Amino acid sequence: MKRIKLIFLVIILIICALAGIWFVQDNSALTGLTVFGFSAGPLPLGVWLVATFFVGVLLALFATSVPVARARRKNKRLEKELNRLKSSVPA
Repeated sequence: MKRIKLIFLVIILIICALAGIWFVQDNSALTGLTVFGFSAGPLPLGVWLVATFFVGVLLALFATSVPVARARRKNKRLEKELNRLKSSVPA
């Protein structure tokens, strides 16, 4: 099952990379950006959009990592308590 999951993940990553390359090629107009008062050099519009999407994904992963860690810790604690209760009940 892990091997199938890994193969599926690799296929999805390849498809995303190809879609990103295609997107950058279709949006090749040079665009200069000013971000928080800092002027960035001119890059193709597709590069700016892909980079912005990537930064947004990373920020979302970072923002949700703390609640996910708390939920996993709570789940592990509750599973231990459930196993303790199951072992204490006579069969």
